[in-house]
Amino acid sequence: MTIRRIDVCRTSHTLTCWITAAVLGLMQGSACNRAPSAEPPPVQDALSVYIDGGEADATRRAVRADDSTADTAKSSEHLPRTLAFEMAGVARADANHAEAARQAAVIEAFAKALIEARRLRRQPTADFTARLGPRLTVIHRSLGDGCEIEVALTHRGEETRFDVKRGVLQHEPRNPDTLARLFDETNGEFILLETRWLPSGEECLARVACFRPAGLGTLAPETLAGHPDDEPPIEP
Repeated sequence: MTIRRIDVCRTSHTLTCWITAAVLGLMQGSACNRAPSAEPPPVQDALSVYIDGGEADATRRAVRADDSTADTAKSSEHLPRTLAFEMAGVARADANHAEAARQAAVIEAFAKALIEARRLRRQPTADFTARLGPRLTVIHRSLGDGCEIEVALTHRGEETRFDVKRGVLQHEPRNPDTLARLFDETNGEFILLETRWLPSGEECLARVACFRPAGLGTLAPETLAGHPDDEPPIEP
């Protein structure tokens, strides 16, 4: 009977390789089935939202926390404004002069709102010239049975005038965009709310809102003594 000698060294080496391969396989399987990391994702730039009260239909704007405009959001010009009052203007016309009547009603309502704001500030409410910034001038002249309102608006070096006498536009209607730009020049203190025809179909009504200056709960104290740009009416 022949007895085979077992090579202990070779067998030991083979077992060691098998064991090593098995351990590596288990480790790889564990790594594949490992649960996702619980670490939080990297922090992104924070965003803050504020409402710009300079416009009647206030829009939201996102500002990065590290943006320089974030400080602007806290300035007075971006604080919510308080509605002071509303005024209405009415103009008569037939269907052939609908746009002329609409523009006359808007100018009438705007003038009434300006007059009321001047009254609250203890400024003259008749026969005055008010400069509402470098590009907008309003002239009021008293007439025996009414008044004349003249509004001069300068845009890109070109001046456009609206002249309304006793509620009637004294010229052909201007570009509607120019009329809308008029309120843009008031820095949000005067807003055109609406224009609509009354049920009779012969009168157009316009409503204008006046807002207190940004960030002020009441009218600014310095306005009570009069506006530096206030002048007597300019003669035509």
